[in-house]
Amino acid sequence: MKLRSHRIIWGITLGIVLMAVAVQGTIMFLDARAETKAYEQALDMRDATIEEMRVLLATDWRLRRKPTREHVEKVARYCDMLDLANAETFFARGLVQFYAHSNLEKAQVALHMSIEYKDDWAWSHDKLGVVLLESGEHEAGIESIERAMVLSPDWSRPHSDLARHYRKQKQWEKSLDHANRAIEMDKENPVPLFNYGVILDNMGKRAEAQKVYLEVLELDAELPAPYYNIACHYARNNEVEEAMNHLAIAIKYGPEFFEESKADPDFDSLREEPDFEAFMDQHRPD
Repeated sequence: MKLRSHRIIWGITLGIVLMAVAVQGTIMFLDARAETKAYEQALDMRDATIEEMRVLLATDWRLRRKPTREHVEKVARYCDMLDLANAETFFARGLVQFYAHSNLEKAQVALHMSIEYKDDWAWSHDKLGVVLLESGEHEAGIESIERAMVLSPDWSRPHSDLARHYRKQKQWEKSLDHANRAIEMDKENPVPLFNYGVILDNMGKRAEAQKVYLEVLELDAELPAPYYNIACHYARNNEVEEAMNHLAIAIKYGPEFFEESKADPDFDSLREEPDFEAFMDQHRPD
C-alpha cells in the first residue's frame, strides 16, 4: 500500500511539475509574441516617421521651417534606441546637429554613422559632403558629394549642393552648370529652379532672377523663399507696397522669415516707413 501511495503521490507531483512547466512555457511564448508584436509596431512607427521626413525634406532640405525641424528631431531620437537606430535616424541627427545647432563636428560623426549603416545610400554621402565643405574641407566635401552622384545618378540634390558651393565661391560657370543639371533632372521640383534664381541674384542679374522666382511659384505657390526674395527685390527698388505684400506671404508660409527680415539690410528702406512697425506686429508668427 505504501509503495502504491508513493507512486500516486509522485505521479501527482510529476503532473503538477509538468503542468507548471507547460504554463511557464506558454507564458514565455505569449510574452515573446507580445514583445515581437510591440517591436514590429515600433518599427512601423519609425518607418512611417522616416517617410514623412523624406516628404518634408523634399522642399525644406535645410530645416528652415519649424515643422520640418521638429519632425527631423523626432526621427533623430530613434538613434538612442539600439534596436531602432538605422541609417535614416543618424542622417536625421546629422541634419539637426548641422542646421539646428551649427555643430559641424557632431554632424560629421552622425553622418559617418549613417554611412556605416548603409554605405550605398546617397543622402548621407551628399549631406556629409555639404558639412565637409562648410568645415573648409573642400576636396573631401566634393568627393563625398560626387560619391552621392555615382550612387544616385538621376538625383538632383547633389548638383544643387555643388551649385550652392560654387555660388558661395563665386565660381559662376560651375555653379550655373550644376544648377542647370539639377533642373534638367528634376523639372517638376521647384527647389533646383529656385537655387538657379539665387545664383542669378548673386551675380547681379536681378531681373532674370525675379522671373525665375515667379516660375518657381508656378510649381509651388506655397514655397516661402521665392516670395521673400521677390520682396527683397521690391524693397531694394523702394516699391514699398509690393515688398510688404510679398514679405507678408513669405512669413505666412515660412514664419522663420519674420526673424530673418528683421536683420536683412534689403529691408532698410521699409524700416523708414511709418507703418512698417505695425506691419511687422500684424504678421508676427503665433
